[in-house]
Amino acid sequence: MRRIGDVYRSILFVALEAGALLTPAGVDAKDVPLVAVGEISANVSRPDVDVPEVLRATVVEELPAIDLSHARHRPMILSVSLVRMETESTAQGASTTCVISAALRTKKEGNLFAILEGRAHTQAPAVTFAQERAVLRGAVRGALERIPEALAQ
Repeated sequence: MRRIGDVYRSILFVALEAGALLTPAGVDAKDVPLVAVGEISANVSRPDVDVPEVLRATVVEELPAIDLSHARHRPMILSVSLVRMETESTAQGASTTCVISAALRTKKEGNLFAILEGRAHTQAPAVTFAQERAVLRGAVRGALERIPEALAQ
């Protein structure tokens, strides 16, 4: 006859094994990012440049630099849109302005959690893709830097 303690240990073992089977191999809770990149869109186009892909790459590069160590929230999805990228000639050369809008929503329910905005501006002697990309990076960084504050609410 089995003792009750042995029965409980057997049940616990079976439950733990079932949990291990339901969890993807090699995935630990700490490996799941608190903020994952979702939809990317751009209201801007440039000849011979995949602007949404450049925006996605910039967001993916900049997101790990954001300190989320104090954030105590459930997983979020970050959707980013390039709202405006204007370059115009000035007496000093070229002036570029960029505006990024981002939405932070809960991963599980999809509920809107925060709206973030980033803006950047620069002046340079001439219009170049490098200049526009630098301004894009600055606007993305400006929006992403607001994530910890949003998650603190």
